[in-house]
Amino acid sequence: GEVYDEETADLILTLFSDDPNNPETFDVAFWKEYEGEHADIYIGWNDLTPPEASSQQDHAITAEQIAYMGAEFDQKIWESDVFHFGNYADRDLNGALPDGSRAAIFVYNILDEAYYADYPYYSAGYFWGGFNDAFDINAIFIDSYNWVDRLGEDVARPYLYEAVVAHEFKHLIHHDVDADE
Repeated sequence: GEVYDEETADLILTLFSDDPNNPETFDVAFWKEYEGEHADIYIGWNDLTPPEASSQQDHAITAEQIAYMGAEFDQKIWESDVFHFGNYADRDLNGALPDGSRAAIFVYNILDEAYYADYPYYSAGYFWGGFNDAFDINAIFIDSYNWVDRLGEDVARPYLYEAVVAHEFKHLIHHDVDADE
């Protein structure tokens, strides 16, 4: 695929591999592709393609899918999660973000066992409370694998990523409302 100039990235995050057999840190450049009422969606365009050994080769994401996910978050997920689980702390990346009440949804190819090999399971997303506290951001992370069959209604795995976003956002809220849960 196309390689984006990382000098134009909105954020570059140092992240960790989720595969215990391949522990490493790596930098991921993210570009903000959606700005909504309650969330921004950032895509790690240069980190979508897995190695050839990976069984998960489909990491294409379209502008329409990003807009759909953003609208789902803004119109359904945010209100439902905040209503059921409470509100969360404002975090503004130490003043770098204009509105600390917004969530940041980071999408990239999560480096898990399926990234490195022919492995039947993968991490569809995660929330990392220590990351949010350390960098003063309300972030969740979502995998880029096979959005075409896992986003929306009429697909092989209906609403999978919408459910993952809602689930990880719930963890974000719980981290602030009831960190011991």
